Amino acid sequence: MKDDNYTVLIVEDDPDDLRMIMSLLKKDDRRSYQFEHCNTLGAALERLDTESFDVVVLDLGLPDSSGLETLTSIQEHNIETPMVILTDLDDEDFAEQALQLGFEEYVPKSALKSSRIDWQIKQAVERHKITRSYYERATVDALTKIHNRAYFDEVLERAVSEHDRSGEAMALALIDVDNFKILNDEQGHSAGDRALKALGDTLNACKRKEDIAARVGGDEFALLMVYTKERTGAAYLIERIRSHFQDFASKAGLNFVPTLSIGIAWHAPPMTPEKLYEKADKAMYQAKKMGKGAHIVLE
Repeated sequence: MKDDNYTVLIVEDDPDDLRMIMSLLKKDDRRSYQFEHCNTLGAALERLDTESFDVVVLDLGLPDSSGLETLTSIQEHNIETPMVILTDLDDEDFAEQALQLGFEEYVPKSALKSSRIDWQIKQAVERHKITRSYYERATVDALTKIHNRAYFDEVLERAVSEHDRSGEAMALALIDVDNFKILNDEQGHSAGDRALKALGDTLNACKRKEDIAARVGGDEFALLMVYTKERTGAAYLIERIRSHFQDFASKAGLNFVPTLSIGIAWHAPPMTPEKLYEKADKAMYQAKKMGKGAHIVLE
């Protein structure tokens, strides 16, 4: 009985080695494999940008890249898919350099016929799952399943630095759940949790892929809208969030759906992350003073 089904991208330009790899894996009676193939690094990177694979088997001797240069290219493209490396090198120096770059599973081509490449694929996949689990615990809010404050602060600092250099527009929105204490007092803390989760679900549903949403306080959330050129576009997104929150919160079974106070600050370089956050926070409290359920924009 096969316990796992893996989709494998094999990046190999030698037809004989390709056939050998596929043959070795087909002998594994515990797992089944679905194979895809590229014969250059460039083609593989294009596939990995748009498709998901469980694991990559990567030859380091390709027509457009070779040796540790290939591993460096993989790192620069932020490829997170677990990998098993095939190499003509079999020495301690290579192993140490590959390990320093974060690649732990490698098979010397000279030992390919006698290798347990199936076992190494399993190890690479399991190690990736464990690493991913630790990463998510460190960067994701347990209740809402969006990013936490620590992760958001890091992203905000990088984004401000990048936008200072590029001059691209960017906006930060801080979102506060109005009357959250009343909700907790009248309906219980479970209702408060459901409201917070509804807001997290709302942000995930409404934001663009490149935007970053996070829970940055008890009932306070942040949305970093990168490369947002149009002021009207940001305002439209905020109103969409407000509307969708009503739907998500209603489905959560709350007796009354709280409103949202939202402050939006535009990044005007040069501006530190702290100043941008402070400006968005000021806008949010102005929205609360207006009677809540409103949004304020500060240029």
